[in-house]
Amino acid sequence: MKNRKLITGIWLILTIGISILTYLNADDNKKIFDTGSIFLLMVGGYGVILTLINHTEVIEQNNKILEEQKNTAIVENTFRLIRAWDDEHLLKARAWTREIKRNQNNLSSNELISKIEKDKDLEASVVLVLNYIENVRMSLEVERIDAKLMKKTLGNTLNSIIERFKPFAIKLDLQNESDLKQCQKLLGF
Repeated sequence: MKNRKLITGIWLILTIGISILTYLNADDNKKIFDTGSIFLLMVGGYGVILTLINHTEVIEQNNKILEEQKNTAIVENTFRLIRAWDDEHLLKARAWTREIKRNQNNLSSNELISKIEKDKDLEASVVLVLNYIENVRMSLEVERIDAKLMKKTLGNTLNSIIERFKPFAIKLDLQNESDLKQCQKLLGF
């Protein structure tokens, strides 16, 4: 808006100045015609400039709106992912993983893997929790969720689960090790 007033003022001064110069320098029999032509050209030029200014302002407003929508979507995605942590299936899976946590100090990595593999319900629960963590990692990588908010709400819990089940995750797939490390790094651990 400020630019529009400034450009309008400058354009008005230029239009008047160029029109006066044209009037003073034109042949006597063409003064009115030449001055009118220049004046109309300047007014037409102002129309083009004004259109460009309006277009630029609309683009800036659209960019602000898109940025606000993106930020809102990130917060919504974060809350949705945090809310999913309390999903019925994950609650059951987390119950199994808490039992492992209580016995973790008494289990070696191999014993942990063996215990998980012997109990199909426990294995399904651990895989479900690891899949949730993978979803968090991918969402963090593509900036689909707010890393600070995720760390503040579930960061320590997820980090603890990652450390607890890392041996089993690595046994499932070697790529899991770097994925879990990446998740910890993105969460700030």
